[in-house]
Amino acid sequence: MRKMFLTALFAMALSGCVTQPQRKTVSAPVDVGPVPECGTKDVCDAMWVAALDSLQLATRMKIQTANDFYIQTFTSPSIPNVQGSARKVPLGEGRYAIKSEFGCRMGCEEWAASAAKLFNLRVANAGKRLEPLGAK
Repeated sequence: MRKMFLTALFAMALSGCVTQPQRKTVSAPVDVGPVPECGTKDVCDAMWVAALDSLQLATRMKIQTANDFYIQTFTSPSIPNVQGSARKVPLGEGRYAIKSEFGCRMGCEEWAASAAKLFNLRVANAGKRLEPLGAK
């Protein structure tokens, strides 16, 4: 009995000495690039498919909701993760912007900024593949 008491006391003393090191947060603003835009149905469709794929890739989460104008990933309250959503916003004259939003749980803010940058690059590149040469 005394041996168990001493062992428990020793373990508690050691656990008090163990501390988590402070993480230094050096976060410079991340340039996420311009919001992707499209002007034709074929280009917008290709970019919207890329948006769906890019949200999953950037957040490592499955899609919860998807329709013609909104996509959202699942969120997990128990693990550090990034959740994301995308909206197809009408700009007029048949043009659309594909805007993304990324949120973070439990200290992953830099990951959320990188996810936005990856999303914008992938979606914009999907549209560029279908645009005629020299078109903007």
